[in-house]
Amino acid sequence: MSPRASRAIFYVDAPDYTYMHSGVRCLHLLCHHLNRLGYRAYVGTQVTHPDLNTPHADASMLEQFRKDGLTDIVIYPEVVAGNPLKAKQVVRYLLNKPGYFTGVGM
Repeated sequence: MSPRASRAIFYVDAPDYTYMHSGVRCLHLLCHHLNRLGYRAYVGTQVTHPDLNTPHADASMLEQFRKDGLTDIVIYPEVVAGNPLKAKQVVRYLLNKPGYFTGVGM
C-alpha cells in the first residue's frame, strides 16, 4: 500500500514553531517531511513556519479522523508524559534524555 493510500494519519504533538529551539524545529520538520513523502501528517499547534507543509489539527479533528476509521499515530516529544491524546499508536521522539527538563521519566 502506498503512503497516499494509507489509512493512518500522523499527529505530531509539537509546540508552536520557533527558530530558537532545535527540538521544536525537528518536530515541525518531521511533520513536513512525512507530508512531502505522501503521508498525512499534522501538527497540534497553529503557529507554524510558512515554508513548511505542517497543517494544523486539533483534538476534535483527531477525534473525527478516528470516527472516519483512520488509525492515528501520535508522535510525542519526550517532555510529554503518558498518552494524553489517547492514541492507538504512540511514537516517542527522544530529542533529549527522558526527564531532562521535567525530572519525570516516561
